[in-house]
Amino acid sequence: MSGADGLAVRDSVECWIVGPDRADGRRVLLMRTAPSVVGDWPQFWQAVTGGMEAGEVPLDACRREIREETGIDVAAERISSLDLGLEIPVPAAGRLVRKRVFLAEVPGQPIAISPEHVDARWVPTAEAEAMLYWETCRTALTRVRETLGFGS
Repeated sequence: MSGADGLAVRDSVECWIVGPDRADGRRVLLMRTAPSVVGDWPQFWQAVTGGMEAGEVPLDACRREIREETGIDVAAERISSLDLGLEIPVPAAGRLVRKRVFLAEVPGQPIAISPEHVDARWVPTAEAEAMLYWETCRTALTRVRETLGFGS
């Protein structure tokens, strides 16, 4: 399938994982990409993100990506769609990434980092924006903060 500008469409999900309340507020899990994953870009911090497999629905893709990248198995009822569809043209790769954004609330538990990442951190929502490389990630974080009742 291709987009209006002739780029191949890649459907993906971005899954924001929010941990339990702490004395200093809510935290989101950010993952730092491994050098082998980013190609020509610098390593960066992001939410759990990945492409959808053929025939996979977005919610199932979100659950799978969370499990693959963190080792956390999140029940479907703990995940909500943020009704935020982002389109990111990547002309150098000949691709248009269509990303659906989700919010998953999880109890505190250890993270098992996949080979796609070199670090994972629970970051206060107010501090996470400064760590993000991509503007679309900052847009999604704003929606996460609004959904949690923190405003932009």
